[in-house]
Amino acid sequence: MGSLHRHCRRGGRNLVAFLVTALIASQLSEKARRQALAATQRRKEIERLYGFSQQLLTTENLPELLNVLPRFVVEGFGVGAAALFVPGRQDIYRSDPNTKEIDADRLRSVAARGEPSIDADHGISFAPLRLGMKSAGAIGISGAALSRETLEALGTLIAIAIERTGAVEKLSKAEASRESEKLRSAIL
Repeated sequence: MGSLHRHCRRGGRNLVAFLVTALIASQLSEKARRQALAATQRRKEIERLYGFSQQLLTTENLPELLNVLPRFVVEGFGVGAAALFVPGRQDIYRSDPNTKEIDADRLRSVAARGEPSIDADHGISFAPLRLGMKSAGAIGISGAALSRETLEALGTLIAIAIERTGAVEKLSKAEASRESEKLRSAIL
């Protein structure tokens, strides 16, 4: 009988060890699965940012760029709506003029503070358009949750595109003015 009792105790310990091992393996497997999903999500967001940056290079007219930027965001990131605020401009540029879920005052506030804001309860995110420490406006997005890093990268890309397009326009105007002056001098 004593031999049977020792055998059962040993079997019980083996069962407990097996259960603990199975539980730890399950937790590690779940953690690895979550990390793989997060890595896949980050990769997709980086691919979307790259595609978005390529779209930004197609427009060299600032008013046109400001009008198409919200639509580019909706198409590129699969969000419900987007709105853009740029100081010094009267309009809030929207992906769809009929959608008003992205508040204009909140856009102005984010642009002034220069800090992203994520309202998970309402599914709306705001990011400043920043060039270094300078705020150049704000973007608001509804309908999809983008990571804070993606929002900040999106804001920076848009700020760079606005700055680049403005610089190209100024350069074109300066060149046209020079050519006009050359022509005037040649005529005289």
